[in-house]
Amino acid sequence: MVLVEPASGPRPGEYLVDITDEGLSAAGRLGLTSRLSQLDERVSRVRWVDHAGHSIASIDLGGRVGRTVGCVKLLRGDLERVLLEHLPSNVEVRFGYDVSEARTSAGAVELALRPGGNQTADLLVGADGIHSRIRDLVFGDGGLWSRVLGYETTAFVFEDAGLRQRLDAELTILSVPGRNIALYPLCTGRIAATFVHRTSSMVVPRSPVEQLKSVYGDLQWAVPELLRHASAAEDVHYEQAAQIKLPTWYRGRVALLGDACQAFSMLPGQGSSVAMAAAFWLGQEITHAPSVEVAFARYQSRLMRQISDRRVAARRAATWLVPNTQTALAVRNSVLRLASVPGLDRILSPVLNTFA
Repeated sequence: MVLVEPASGPRPGEYLVDITDEGLSAAGRLGLTSRLSQLDERVSRVRWVDHAGHSIASIDLGGRVGRTVGCVKLLRGDLERVLLEHLPSNVEVRFGYDVSEARTSAGAVELALRPGGNQTADLLVGADGIHSRIRDLVFGDGGLWSRVLGYETTAFVFEDAGLRQRLDAELTILSVPGRNIALYPLCTGRIAATFVHRTSSMVVPRSPVEQLKSVYGDLQWAVPELLRHASAAEDVHYEQAAQIKLPTWYRGRVALLGDACQAFSMLPGQGSSVAMAAAFWLGQEITHAPSVEVAFARYQSRLMRQISDRRVAARRAATWLVPNTQTALAVRNSVLRLASVPGLDRILSPVLNTFA
């Protein structure tokens, strides 16, 4: 088995991902639960603030009724490292390679690799993200299947002892109309920042950091510090939030996995849990089904409806996360204040689980 990865090596943290329910179930069957739990960035409290840093609402997640049970939150780079460390011995990992051509026949897949070389395989699984090269090669232009949601997200990790002290170990979310910043204090002493804002532009900015300065530069509180840290960050992850909706996730002996076919969330990393579960189920079907075609069909049948439901839920949650007007923001904040009252928090559990 060969794993081809375009990156030159394991990537840094970048942003936090959530492993919940189905992902943890898959991790348990693979013997990874204990290791993932060791890396859990536990969030016990979430606080919303306005443009000046004044508190809007503060909610104790540890005691909240309806909180997602068994959720592990960790950096994407840590998750990748754990998965790589626990690969079977018969898996060869090739960093710095990409697939440039893919040709299928009745019993094999012929691949041309970049920067050079060829590979023949029994089947090909494209787990190469929302901008999947495999999807474009085998299924056609990815733009045919992509639904842009009208949001841009940017994430990075940085160190700032003074700001961390001000956060007081709370996940802190700054919201103004059309813009949202979430700051997660990490166990290592660093802080993970995620910026989300509405946009009507379809153009990818030349510099995500300059885009941040343009969109958020008028805000105060900790924002000027955050923009300075963005300029100095070693790795800044930028995405235009989009969903992928394909009528089928496989063609011949090629299948897609994760965000390549199942992208549903506007936030980076929120599909990781489903991708882990999907990978496990796909592996089980390949192992036990009478043919590759049957395995792929069963895999899609098991997940297609669930992913469709999550796309709808994610679009609804986006309007809550980033209200577009001052009126909508005021309504959202009023409900948050109600959720701060013990006993009333269950009404907001589905949305609060998005953050924590």
